[in-house]
Amino acid sequence: MGFVVFYSLTFFFANFGPNATTFVVPAEIFPARLRSTCHGISAASGKLGAILGAFGFLYLAQNKDPAKADHGYPPGIGVKNSLIGWV
Repeated sequence: MGFVVFYSLTFFFANFGPNATTFVVPAEIFPARLRSTCHGISAASGKLGAILGAFGFLYLAQNKDPAKADHGYPPGIGVKNSLIGWV
């Protein structure tokens, strides 16, 4: 029961602030004539920032020394595991 209460509170507070302000703030700060255009530009800017942040972090997290660089998974490992793993 404690987990359900904790999960519910976490879900409520995660959506209460960011979700509400996504739609309430543009409605208050942009003039009515330009509201939908500015809201679209704001949404696109947020998505662009998320993309740049994700790929920027990925780039900055790589080791600059090629000898210490992680080469990742070998090519085709996903296909191989999907074909062999279910057998």
